[in-house]
Amino acid sequence: TTAFAGSRLGSRREAQADVVVERRNEAGLVTRANGLKLHLSRNSSSGYQCVYWDQKRGKFLAMARSTYLGRFSSAVEGALSYARYKQTEPDFGSDSDSDSDAALLQVSKVVESQVNKVVESLLRTLERAEAEEAVCVAVEERNEAGLVTRANGFQLQLSERSNT
Repeated sequence: TTAFAGSRLGSRREAQADVVVERRNEAGLVTRANGLKLHLSRNSSSGYQCVYWDQKRGKFLAMARSTYLGRFSSAVEGALSYARYKQTEPDFGSDSDSDSDAALLQVSKVVESQVNKVVESLLRTLERAEAEEAVCVAVEERNEAGLVTRANGFQLQLSERSNT
């Protein structure tokens, strides 16, 4: 709730963390600080996307999907960390999580398809090579997208973020 988030967003904490507040919304949440636009969320108790109150440690936790961004004394510090993280990610033209997730899924499918084509091309090349000179790739498992996940006794690690 806004009251919960506001109780941990006092100006003293912001000043202690070297946060330069540039703009607040009507609810009092910081929307711009240190030259960065902060990503607000109605669904988060902190008021910011990917920033959560960690009651056990008494700090705010910032996480971007599976990327740990850190623990912070204020939600604004966590939101700044997330804003910096977002600057390094490709912009799919939307600030909403569902649109970003959909765009990431679409990119992931394209990347999976390209990786699959490379693996298939490699397999065709190896099949054409002479048996005594060829490196044998024994495909043991594929995922639902058809990508090779296990070959020659090794589990292959697939990445949604890789371009290869």
